[in-house]
This record gives sequence, C-alpha cells and structure tokens, in this order.
Amino acid sequence: MRTESDLIHLLSDEPPTPSAVDVRRAIAAGRRRKTTRRVYTVTGAVVAVAAVVAGGALFTPKPGPDEVAVASAACTVRMLAMPDGVRSAVVLGSDRTGRFLAGRTDPAGDDPVLWQDGIPRLLDFPGTGSSSLTGVNSSGTAVGKGVVDGRSRPYVYRQGVFTALPGASTGSALPGASTGSALPGASTGSATAINDAGVIAGSSGDAAVRWPSASEEPVHLPVPDGTGSSIATGVGADGTVIGSADRRAFAWRPDGTRLELPPVTIDGVAATTAMPVRISGDRVFGTVATGTPSNVAATASFRWNLSTGTVEVGDETLAGGISWVRDDTTAGNDPPVLVSGTGTRSLPLPDGTMKYAAELYTVSDDARTVSGHVVDPAGAVRPVVWTCD
Repeated sequence: MRTESDLIHLLSDEPPTPSAVDVRRAIAAGRRRKTTRRVYTVTGAVVAVAAVVAGGALFTPKPGPDEVAVASAACTVRMLAMPDGVRSAVVLGSDRTGRFLAGRTDPAGDDPVLWQDGIPRLLDFPGTGSSSLTGVNSSGTAVGKGVVDGRSRPYVYRQGVFTALPGASTGSALPGASTGSALPGASTGSATAINDAGVIAGSSGDAAVRWPSASEEPVHLPVPDGTGSSIATGVGADGTVIGSADRRAFAWRPDGTRLELPPVTIDGVAATTAMPVRISGDRVFGTVATGTPSNVAATASFRWNLSTGTVEVGDETLAGGISWVRDDTTAGNDPPVLVSGTGTRSLPLPDGTMKYAAELYTVSDDARTVSGHVVDPAGAVRPVVWTCD
C-alpha cells in the first residue's frame, strides 16, 4: 500500500528523488528530518492495485543475474533484475499474488517497466514524454499514465498493446480513445488501480473517476460541493472505489453511493488528513494525520468498516486484516519490518545498500512477497523483492 506521500509521487510527473543530487547523502540527511512512516501496499491494489481482464503469460520466467538471496529470520531478499541499459527503476504497483510488479525507470521516469516472476520487460510507450505503470492485476494487465502531446493521459497495457482509456483527448499517439472527448474541464488524466473484474480507478483533471471497463467512458465520483480536487487510490473486488477529496477519505459504491470516513482523533486531537490506501471486502485501511501537510504532528492507521460505519484507529487494528511494512526512517539503515497477522518479520537489506528515502512498498495478499527499494553503492535506486515463509 501507499502513504499519501507515495500517492503524490505516483500522480506526479517528477521522480521522488532528483537525478542531480547525491542520492545516498540525500537519504542520510532526509532521515534526520523524518519520523516513522506507515507504508501500505496497494495490491489487488500499492494504490490499491487491481485489475483489468485479459493477459496470459507475458514472458517466460528465468533467473535474473542479480537474484542472490540473503537470509534473515523468515525472509530472504534479492535485487530485481533490471532491463538492459537501465541503472535505476521503481516499483509502483503489484498484483495480489506478487508475481507481477509495475513501475518505471528512475529518475527520469521515461519508460514503463513490467516484471513477471522477477523478469523485467521495458515497454515502448508510444507517446511523446514520460510514462509509468502504476497498477497491475494477476493476469498481467497494467494501467498507468503517459505523456502525449505534452499532457498526461491514462492508459491500459494488455497483451502487449497500449490503449488509451476513454474520456481524455489523446492526440494521435495512442489508439482507443477519440480525440476531443475529454471530460468537461479536464485536459489530463491518470489510471492508478484496476481490479480483476476490469474496473479501473483514477483521475481526470482534478476529479476522481471510475472506468467500468477499459472500453467504457469514465464516471465522475461525486464529491461534496466546493471540493477543490479528488483522487481515486484503489478499487475493491466488487468495484467499490476508495480515494480522497481535499484530504478527506471517501468510498464510492458501484451504484455511485458516496461514503465518508467519520471524524477520527489521534490522542484526542482531530485528524486533519485521511488517506485510504487499501480495500478488502467491506474494510478500508489507510492512514490519518494531525497538523498540516507541511507540518505533520502525528499519524495513525485506521480500519473503516463500510457496512457498519465504524472506525478503529491504531496499529493494533490492522492485526489479521492487512499486511504492511513498518519503516522507521529515523533509525539509520535499520531494516524495515513486515507486520502481518502472523507476527513481524525483519526485511534484510542486501549487503552494501541503503534504504531508499521514498518508502514505496508492496505486499502480496498472502504476505509472502514484498517489494521495496534500496540504493546501491553506485547511487542507483534498485527494486528488491523479499520472499517470506
């Protein structure tokens, strides 16, 4: 799953870390300023990654040259193989099994990358600018965004073909969407999540939308009057979409019914920001914070039952309901920790590497496959995968 910061990286055209800085030094400096972060996966969603139908095997698995396992407790780690000629890359989404990972090259973010069983494929997006995959399903169908004629456009990638999603003017680079059909007032868009039924969540302009399928027009998700902007961050198996509008958490049922997270507090202080990051059945998981976006005072996880409307706040509410990665960025290069219903497990770092400043992790539904990132001795950002017993 993702934190709000991670989602901003997802929806931004810029990489989390500028290419012109000393990455390892910047990470060390950043840790001195940061506090503990709760990082969630969006699998089936990492932003709630979900799925579009179709697929089949995209390529034949074979061992990668960098896949050397390092044992620690119940988890082993390996560096993901990289596409030829690529030094750095980031993973932005995972399917529910952990077999498929979706992302992009880094720091430029010019090209989408799709891994199956650890084997990378660098995809040739037919646009005019940077592109990234942000979600993928268990059949290997992926969604994302790419720049066409200077504007970000949502797309789906399946069976080796990029297709523009309906509802946004695309120019001539991508097949599948008629030009001039943008939603009222929208000139850009992105797709962030897709479920196994083919429902896609994303945005058009500053508005959260749902595509019932990759061939259908997007549907605006209703928000309160006066809302400035909204984003969709995940989609459940039944098509329920989760997201945020002006830092308030919402869920939208398939029939369009809008639900809002009830007010919550952290140690008696009202939360000012709420970000849902995963939906499982009728349960929505995410993070809330007090303070302001530029000066966060405290954070906590929450579990929201959509059927009853009840909300529980605190890390203990996640036991048995979700697996997540705890990463204390103030603790130097200490390994992150996988937290699941069966307990906690250390996620060891490959020898000679440092943790990546932008804590992007995915966790499979069975908590056996975790992806993350490290910075190697040469300063390159490298995706890694942990396999846990």
